[in-house]
Amino acid sequence: MKTENFDFIEYCKSRGLIKKSNGNMLRKVADDFLFEVRFLNGRYIIPVTPDFYFSKEIPKSKELADHQFEVVQKMTGIELPILNE
Repeated sequence: MKTENFDFIEYCKSRGLIKKSNGNMLRKVADDFLFEVRFLNGRYIIPVTPDFYFSKEIPKSKELADHQFEVVQKMTGIELPILNE
């Protein structure tokens, strides 16, 4: 698995997320809903519901990031296509 030069922040940006000043990333997916990626201790956390969070180590390859985002998309029903392909 190729790991060199993979930047998860850039990967998130390619899916339309914007980095905020606190380091978290957001994407408006509906008028009243923001998709959020939080970072903490080498992990990323995506709130799925008020009581459930998807949390994984920050991936070191695009292939792993693609897989994890597929899981999140299936769990949430939110499509986050890569914008610059």
